Amino acid sequence: MATTKDLLFIVSSKAFKQLQGNSTSSYTFVQGRLTVPWIDKGLLWNDYKTSSFPVGFEVIPNIPGNTTVVYHTKFKTVSKQIADGPHTIGDPEFLKEISASADPGWTIDRNSVSCDKCCYFTPQWRIDNGNVAVCTYRFGKGEWGTVYIRFTETRDIDGDDWSEPFTIQWGDQQVFSAPSNSTISAIYISAFDGQQMKLVAPDYTNPYFDISTTADGRWIVKARYLRRN
Repeated sequence: MATTKDLLFIVSSKAFKQLQGNSTSSYTFVQGRLTVPWIDKGLLWNDYKTSSFPVGFEVIPNIPGNTTVVYHTKFKTVSKQIADGPHTIGDPEFLKEISASADPGWTIDRNSVSCDKCCYFTPQWRIDNGNVAVCTYRFGKGEWGTVYIRFTETRDIDGDDWSEPFTIQWGDQQVFSAPSNSTISAIYISAFDGQQMKLVAPDYTNPYFDISTTADGRWIVKARYLRRN
């Protein structure tokens, strides 16, 4: 009786399409039998036979899992409106400067400064050192009034994180570019096999992606076929 020690069968992946799970489900184990036709050659005739072998398949979804790219804004500008006063002006001074300073760490938006009108002459204003608004008033005998200096002050603060989901199939590649004034900070995956991971570039060791970067800050994410440790 003839025996064989090893058999190698190459089977098209199309044969297993119907076994593939949905896009984010966990992998499943499917058992089946592989039936192989073969010929027993004789001297006078050939005998056509089949042999059957038990096989098992670990079926994974067509994508690694739920994936998200996270961006970070480097900074953003915040502002607030200021009305400094009331300031009382008038006779007998005839000329008076009043001033208001921005809060520490804030800067006055020079296009936002206004001085309340008072008396006959139109007030003049200027900005000193970027954070002090000065209004100059002139008035005649017997004129007086109450005024405010109004302006907007601003400052830059650290920005926010925001995320965008994306879908990538095994073997595919995507390139991510951060918007202006932003950077890419991480890739998060809630994988089909239950693992939760935060990935940063570069990374070639996780089970799901190869992540590389370019000189201009783009991230290249390739979903390689599942790597088992």
